[in-house]
Amino acid sequence: MKLPEEHRREVRFWRKDTQDFPGQETDILRGIEGRIDGTREVTLHELGCSRGKNLKAIRKRYKNVRVSGNDVSVWAFRESVRDPLMDSTVIQEDTVEFLVRQPDGAFDYVLTSAHLEHISNSVDGILQEHIPRVVKRKLFILEPDSVGDKYGDGKHHKFGREYRGFFPGMEVEDVLPSKHADHYSFFVFRKTGR
Repeated sequence: MKLPEEHRREVRFWRKDTQDFPGQETDILRGIEGRIDGTREVTLHELGCSRGKNLKAIRKRYKNVRVSGNDVSVWAFRESVRDPLMDSTVIQEDTVEFLVRQPDGAFDYVLTSAHLEHISNSVDGILQEHIPRVVKRKLFILEPDSVGDKYGDGKHHKFGREYRGFFPGMEVEDVLPSKHADHYSFFVFRKTGR
């Protein structure tokens, strides 16, 4: 699949750079509390997992969750591999390319945290088709909660989206404001079966 140049430009940028969102794992753990099936082994994949600190926090709290992630950043991938406490599978791959090659219902849960905002709007159709397709149960996203906010340094926080109604076949179950970052909310989506 040939991806738009705007998206490929962003991928080239993020291969060399990454950033962590202080406090995001606390927002994520608060948001998923009571929403993950604790009675059997389940899978959770984080799109744009950076060096995997969210995955480690989830794995520490939920022993029955098999976590995995992908990130395009070479640095983040190397850091996750070097971490002796990291017991999850992290691969270095662009999110869009990763999504299109996954089978239907590949993961019980999918998570993104301050990641979709860095993916060009030129691939929105691909995100809308493939994210709901790979999710079996719920989608968790911690992303900016309004379109077109002008904040940050211009290098980061580029692509706004209105997430309510963005993912076909998924409906918003809950929205929690971030306790650690202005303009961010934790969205919980559930499959509607449509």
